[in-house]
Amino acid sequence: MKKSLRTIALILALILMMSVLVTGCQPTNTTAPTTAPTGEVKTKLPAGTKIGMTILVNDGLFATMAQYIQYIADNIGFELVLDVGAFSPEDQVASVENLIAAGCQGIVFCNFSEAVLPKIATVCDEAEVYWAQYCRQVDNQEIVASLNNSKYYVGRCYENNANVAVRVVKAFEELNVKKTAIIGPATGDTTTDTVSAKFKSLCQEKGIEVYTEIRNAQEAADCTAAAETIVSNFPDVEGIIVLSGSTGKLEGVFKGLENVGKLGKIKVGALDASVNIVEDLKKGSIVCANSGQFVDNMFTTMLVLNAVLGTPLKTDGKATIECEYVAFYKAADAEFYFANMENLKDKVFAYNIDEVRKMVKYFNPAFTYDDLQAIATAYSTEDVKTRHNIT
Repeated sequence: MKKSLRTIALILALILMMSVLVTGCQPTNTTAPTTAPTGEVKTKLPAGTKIGMTILVNDGLFATMAQYIQYIADNIGFELVLDVGAFSPEDQVASVENLIAAGCQGIVFCNFSEAVLPKIATVCDEAEVYWAQYCRQVDNQEIVASLNNSKYYVGRCYENNANVAVRVVKAFEELNVKKTAIIGPATGDTTTDTVSAKFKSLCQEKGIEVYTEIRNAQEAADCTAAAETIVSNFPDVEGIIVLSGSTGKLEGVFKGLENVGKLGKIKVGALDASVNIVEDLKKGSIVCANSGQFVDNMFTTMLVLNAVLGTPLKTDGKATIECEYVAFYKAADAEFYFANMENLKDKVFAYNIDEVRKMVKYFNPAFTYDDLQAIATAYSTEDVKTRHNIT
């Protein structure tokens, strides 16, 4: 009997030894677990994760973007560093260098000119810092090639800018607007250049005349002067498209039209929305605004954040995420949007914290680049109503 017990003990010891050896030979799992060692679900990123963001001004659309990303950072656990006010290419390079010097591991960047992008790529490659563009597509194929060759360039998010022109022309047609003009910032910016080109093409196709295009309206005062000049030179103008209405530029156009007694009489369509868009739609100051692009910045942040954490969403090339604007034709459109999609006061957004957390592979290892693209493609008021059960 004792011999049998010793034999059984020896067999069990051998089995245990083999189990240890086999376990020790298994490959290490490098995918971040979704639960902590205690079994609790993880809700915070690793300590020390730091993301930088360049924003052009600290108000309007850019302020909304910054506040939304700060809200996300506070809730999922990373540090956000802002660099504000870089407009010229030289200042934008310095802005990125400032964020690198501050210890940022990834940078979310918005350029004014495509020409600056190769320099940004060089700076980030040398510093081994991941970066991506928000609200910007790249048209110059030589620059695209240089970005594709940049190790630390993650990709870009941008809107379907041509559809801005489609919506504005549709609104003008419904109001029988046949004589129009264009106000926008200097040429060389892909976003506004795309809207302008599509608008002119559609107008030619539909028999709508474009009297003039003023492309030096960088500030609100420039837009005021441009609107006054258009009315002075073309008294019978019926509609104006504003290629960039952010940072007070759309309000500048309204002021110019008011100064010459044409506010509400000349129909205005725009990329971006005014600060008081609900009232402006009610008064008829504008007939079509295209907004909602603050989520673009979030999608870009998710691309950079996943790369910084060692789990890039796109591993076979650079990311190109396209999303749509949200169009406001009437006050009710804007009221719904600011109550349910961009509500800073009550912290109600198109994507809540639980939804954002699922876009990070650290929390959700199954998440993919295709998943992010599908989310961006679906972005709309109807999508928000469905996801958040709003009737």
